[in-house]
Formats: sequence, C-alpha cells, structure tokens
Amino acid sequence: IEAFDWKHGVFLASQLKSESTAAAEFTGKQIMHDPFAMRPFVGYNFGHYIQHWLDFEKDPDNKLPKIFHVNWFRLDENNK
Repeated sequence: IEAFDWKHGVFLASQLKSESTAAAEFTGKQIMHDPFAMRPFVGYNFGHYIQHWLDFEKDPDNKLPKIFHVNWFRLDENNK
C-alpha cells in the first residue's frame, strides 16, 4: 500500500504489528503492536517519537520519500 501523503505514512507505520523476535521481550509466535517496527528499541515517550516523524514535513527543504506498507510475512494457503 502506498501512503497518500507523509502523515498517512506515519500513521501506517504507527499501526504495525509483528511477531515477537529475539530482540523483543517475548518468545514464541505472539502478534504484538510494534509501531514503526521499533517497539523493543524506543527508549522514550512514543508520542514524542511519532511527533518527531511528523515534524519532518514542516521543513520545506526536506525531500520526503514515498512511504509503502509491505507485509513481508504474508503467507498463502500453503503457508508459503
């Protein structure tokens, strides 16, 4: 999915879920909210973290990239 604009891309990233990994505090195949796929690594208020990304749009000199949401873990009916 291509984001409509920068704010929509930040929204999409903030809504990510993923399976737990060795880097996370959980083991096994638990699906958890994982905004920006950074849950185990963000060491400060997540609202401030999201605002940091939204603020990139305020600088007219920033050339913001397109943002795409990709499901790298999607499986078909044969689990492939």
